[in-house]
Amino acid sequence: MAGGFVQLYTYDSYDLTAFLSKNGAWQIDADTGLPGYQRSYSYQWTVTKIEGQQAIDPRLDARNQIEYPSAPVDATMLTACTYHALIAHTTTCPVIFTSGTVRPIDVKKFYQYGWDIANHP
Repeated sequence: MAGGFVQLYTYDSYDLTAFLSKNGAWQIDADTGLPGYQRSYSYQWTVTKIEGQQAIDPRLDARNQIEYPSAPVDATMLTACTYHALIAHTTTCPVIFTSGTVRPIDVKKFYQYGWDIANHP
């Protein structure tokens, strides 16, 4: 810590990670023609309020999101990193849950279910 400042990364692979195809290849962003990225952390994965549109009833919303104080810790994803599959060519990516548990999840399964992976055994 030089001069009273803490040096932090601009981002890392647990904030923003590669958007993979269901086969684990880096998916190209249709808008840019470049390899795509996806957000890998959010306190709210579903939209509960859209201005000018009907909101999702919070009582019917997915409870396994960080925004809910009673979210089940073993079923609430904190973040995931797809770079392990992309760079090391593994078939899994680590998914961190709010319980502190890290589980290797099959890339194809993560592609299919994303943040809601814990509800799909």
